[in-house]
Amino acid sequence: MKATGFVPTKATVAAMALGVCIRLVVIPLGSGTERFSNIDTESYAEVARRMPTVLWAPDQAILDYSLQRTPVYPTFMWLVGGGGVNLTATVVVQCVIGGAVNVWLCAVLGRRIFGRSAGVAAAFVLALDPISIGHSLLVGTETIFTTTVLLGVLAVERAWALRTAPLPQAALMMVAGLLIGVGALTRPALLFLAPVVAVVWVLAVRTKAAVVRALMVVASAALLIGLWYVRNEQATGTWLFSTAQGQNLFDYGAAAKASEEGLLRFGMTQPDEANTTLTDAGIRLAAEHPGEIDMADVVARDAAWQRIGVEAIREHPRGYLTVAVQSLAKTVAGPGHSLLLQEAGQSQRGVVAGLTRGAAVCLLAVDYLLAAVGGGVLVRRRRWATITLLALPVVYYLGISAGPQMYARFRVPIMPLVAVVAGGGFVRTLSWVGHRSRSRTESDS
Repeated sequence: MKATGFVPTKATVAAMALGVCIRLVVIPLGSGTERFSNIDTESYAEVARRMPTVLWAPDQAILDYSLQRTPVYPTFMWLVGGGGVNLTATVVVQCVIGGAVNVWLCAVLGRRIFGRSAGVAAAFVLALDPISIGHSLLVGTETIFTTTVLLGVLAVERAWALRTAPLPQAALMMVAGLLIGVGALTRPALLFLAPVVAVVWVLAVRTKAAVVRALMVVASAALLIGLWYVRNEQATGTWLFSTAQGQNLFDYGAAAKASEEGLLRFGMTQPDEANTTLTDAGIRLAAEHPGEIDMADVVARDAAWQRIGVEAIREHPRGYLTVAVQSLAKTVAGPGHSLLLQEAGQSQRGVVAGLTRGAAVCLLAVDYLLAAVGGGVLVRRRRWATITLLALPVVYYLGISAGPQMYARFRVPIMPLVAVVAGGGFVRTLSWVGHRSRSRTESDS
C-alpha cells in the first residue's frame, strides 16, 4: 500500500473508532435534544422541514430563513431525518462524520505531507480535539463544512502533485472549485475563496496553463454559487447570496460601537453574556436610524443592515479593530469546554467543569506546540507550496469569520489542518527524543 493512498491503516482505523466512540458516549450523559441546539438550529430546522420545494420556490412564511440559510445543511438535515427533521439522528450522523470521516481525511492529508506515522498522529489529534467533538454533537454546519474543507485541500494538494499530468490536474482543480462552491452553500464565508485560490495558484505556478487551471476553479465554484444567486433573484427580484452577510455587517458595526463605549469586553462568558451585550448594542444602533430598517421586508432590511453596519464600522475604526483582534484571539485560544459541558448535561461550574476546562486547555496547548514544531520542519525543508496550501484556508477563514460574538467554533474547520502539522511535529519530536536517548546511551558506554 503506497503512502499516498486513501485506504486507512489499522492505526488510523483505531483513531476513527476512538473519534466516533468519544462523541457518541456524550449523548446518553444528559437528557433532551435542546442541549444539542444553539440560536441557529431552529432556522436550519425550519428550512429543512420545507424541503425540497424550498430550494426553488420558498413560500413567504419561510422566505426570511431561506434567504439567511444557504441550502446544504438544511438538505443534509432533511436527508438524515428521512424527509423530515430528527435532531438525534442528525447528531449521530455528525458524530460518525466528525469522528470517522474527518479523522480519516486528516490522516490521508497528513500521510501526503509528512508520511504515514504523522498521518496517524494527526488522526488521533483530531479525534481527541474538544472543539471538534463538541461541534460534532451540535446541530450546526461546522462538521460537514469541515469535511468540505478537507476534501478541497486534498484536491488542490493532489493537483499540485500532478503538475506533469495535465488532464488529471485539470479535473482536480474543477473538483476543488466545486467543493468551494459546496462550502459556500454550507457557510457563506467561502463565497470569495475561489478567486483567492486562483490568484495564489497563478502566482505559484506562473504559466499559461496555470491561468487556465485557475479559471477552472473560479468557473466551477461560480456555477454552484450562481445557481443560488439565481434562485434568490427569482424569489425576491434582487441579486443576493445570503442575508447573513447583512446581519454580520450590522453586528460588526454594533460591536465596534459597543467596544469603543467599553460595553463589549474580551473576558465575557461566551456565548450568553457577549450575545446579550451584542443584542443590546444592535438595538441601540437600530434606534439611531429610525425608519431605516423595514423588518417586514427581508431584502430592504438586509440592504439597510449592510449600509448601517458599514457606516458604524467607519465611524468606530478603533472599536472594529479591537473587536477583530479579540475575536481572533478567542477563536484561536478558546478551549471549547463550555459546549461539551452543555451537551453532557453538566454545570458550567464545579469540579467536573474545572477538570473539563483543564483538559481542553492542555490538549489545545499541546496541539499548538506540536504544530509549531511541525511548521518548523516545513520551513527548514523549504516546502513553501505545502505551507501555502495549509496556511491559506486558515488565514482566509479566520480573517473573514472571526465575528463579534467571539466564537471559538470558527476554529473547527481549521483544526484538521492544525492536526496535520501537529502530527508532523509529533513524529519529529519522537525522532529527536530517540536520537538524544541513543546519543546518551552511546556516551555512557
